[in-house]
Amino acid sequence: MHEFVVTGDTADVVADLSSAPGRSTAIDRVLERSDGWFESLQRGSGAVATVLASTGAAQVADAEQHPLAQAMLEGDEERARREALVAGHGLLVYCLSKFALACAMRERSPRWAAAGVRINAVAPGPVETPMLRTLGQDETIPEAQRRFVPPVGRTGRPEEIADLVSYLHSPAAGYIHGSVMFIDGGIDALARPHRF
Repeated sequence: MHEFVVTGDTADVVADLSSAPGRSTAIDRVLERSDGWFESLQRGSGAVATVLASTGAAQVADAEQHPLAQAMLEGDEERARREALVAGHGLLVYCLSKFALACAMRERSPRWAAAGVRINAVAPGPVETPMLRTLGQDETIPEAQRRFVPPVGRTGRPEEIADLVSYLHSPAAGYIHGSVMFIDGGIDALARPHRF
């Protein structure tokens, strides 16, 4: 199994994911290093891909109706950039982008299954990362949100998320496809007890 981190200065693949050329560079570099993505994955056997979403993707009311989510799902980057500015807060934009990402995964899942490639999404809650520490200091986010602790009484650990991804890539998870797996300490159950 090939796994790479695609983010900042110390990642396996360093690219600017905020621009189309940067994303193309990231894709090219990952393909060079892992022979990944759909066209390459379908050439193998037992191929699996996992999308990293967020529990926040399920927490925005009427997300599917939001103009930003619609623009992202339609692949209209220029309109999405405009709508992101209108949406205002970066946390809302983040949650809507993760919503669109999870929807895009689910939309593609029948075609990927037909090609012999499983795909799922993992939706973490707050995990002990530099991003979480930054959000905890962001005074534009209401204090109740910054101090919120999931029902299990703690935030997640990165290795817990990695363990779930490893499981999804294992033969034992061979019947899991097109699913969004929440690993959020009970946040989704708390917020949406009758929707799953």
